[in-house]
Amino acid sequence: MGLPEYLRTGRMHGREFTRDQLDHRLEIAGDLDIAESIASTIGGMAEPFDHITISFAETNISPELLEAYTKDFQDFMLSAFGPGELYFYAEAHIPKIQIYRDKERNKVFRYPHIHIAVPKVNLLTGGRESAFEMLSVAYGSKMTTWELIKASRSN
Repeated sequence: MGLPEYLRTGRMHGREFTRDQLDHRLEIAGDLDIAESIASTIGGMAEPFDHITISFAETNISPELLEAYTKDFQDFMLSAFGPGELYFYAEAHIPKIQIYRDKERNKVFRYPHIHIAVPKVNLLTGGRESAFEMLSVAYGSKMTTWELIKASRSN
């Protein structure tokens, strides 16, 4: 199962709920079908997307605020690229079910979060491209994504 299927269905190991049962989906940027189509042009890649999830501790966040956070992250993530080089997709999941028990009977707490998916394809060249790899080169290849974000903010 790939990222687009997970975003659509919500299926993952140890969880019985569907996406429609779990969340209200809010498309913020792009179109998932287009992102999936672009990613499919680079065959043989185990992870054809750069993917990050931004999660919030608050249980009530307005769609406008989710959109603002997404735009800020989009500007950061794509700062090394020209217009039209990478395709950016983002959707927010606003939980309908905030607490459930998994198959092992552990409590799982769920919060609003944003999934960002960027196919690893340069739309202008057709070649493989990764925004996260570009950030790693710029700020240090051994850094986590969070460390990259902090490093870029301090420059």
